[in-house]
Amino acid sequence: MNGFKLYFEDNTIFEGKSIPKSDWSKAPDKKIIGMEYTLGDQTRILEGYKQYNHLVENYAIIGGGTGIRAVYLMGRTDNKTHIIIFDIQKKMILMKEVNYGEEYGKQILRGWKEGILNNPSYR
Repeated sequence: MNGFKLYFEDNTIFEGKSIPKSDWSKAPDKKIIGMEYTLGDQTRILEGYKQYNHLVENYAIIGGGTGIRAVYLMGRTDNKTHIIIFDIQKKMILMKEVNYGEEYGKQILRGWKEGILNNPSYR
């Protein structure tokens, strides 16, 4: 099953679809304490971040249409961002840390949701 769960400070949970059409923008504007994301049989978790985001990277197919290349899950601290990448084309999961603002090259990303910074971890 493909989907995600956002766990909020007030002990509520929002569940949404991840791909091909994400429900990320439908999530309520409340402080997030954790995010659980599942694609196929793989689940990854981010907890304790100041901000959360995700990005679905698409590609164009010659002759028309699009496909999904990768899904990026992001958690920001005060100066770093931890990223989990579900690379769908290569069938692998990568984890990395980048400087704040360099999550997807130098592009400015929208869609960040507020969290509570508390001992951040990603797995």
